[in-house]
Amino acid sequence: MEVARERTPIGVDALRGAIRSLRPDMGAAELAAAIAVSQVETADGGSAWNWNAGNVSASLGSASPYWVAPWHDDPDDPRSDPTRAPQAFRAYPDLRAGVADMLDHLDKAPGFFTLARAGQERDAFNAYVRGYVHAEGASEASLRYWVRYFRAELSRLGVAVLDLRPHGGAALLFAAGVGLGIGSAVAFRRGRADWGFALAGAGALSTAIGMFRT
Repeated sequence: MEVARERTPIGVDALRGAIRSLRPDMGAAELAAAIAVSQVETADGGSAWNWNAGNVSASLGSASPYWVAPWHDDPDDPRSDPTRAPQAFRAYPDLRAGVADMLDHLDKAPGFFTLARAGQERDAFNAYVRGYVHAEGASEASLRYWVRYFRAELSRLGVAVLDLRPHGGAALLFAAGVGLGIGSAVAFRRGRADWGFALAGAGALSTAIGMFRT
């Protein structure tokens, strides 16, 4: 059933609240991953239509409510080719209904939530692309956007990406210790105790940062 397209901006606080109301036991990583998907799909919530939090596509002529993409009847727009872009998107009566459907679709993306929970950002994103967007690959730009939103939400929740990875805290301490030891050895071997600690600290920091990056 075709309905009129109506802009329904979705703020991140409202999005987070809707997800939590639907799945109160969802962990921080899964919550952040779902929010990141919505933020990418709706351009930070500003391009959400008819409460479609996940930009879930629909089939033309479907019995469920949908709105038709503006490029559908534009032969000059490459997206009017159904093999290149969806021609319709689902419409919902409210945010909660749109979020519920988005989460159901994400559940069907094999490994998405599991990989996000493990802090494997790139693999989680690729699982989302394959299982949710139904594409074989996505651009590095899209990956960067998703990772940025994912990490931003984790930060709001007080969780570091490294904390999600197996033995993340221990690995970080080990990396810092290795960097500290190398920096100290180089400094003091050259008899420069005055800048030994500075070099040691730099070595520890650079090693830790190297482990933290995706």
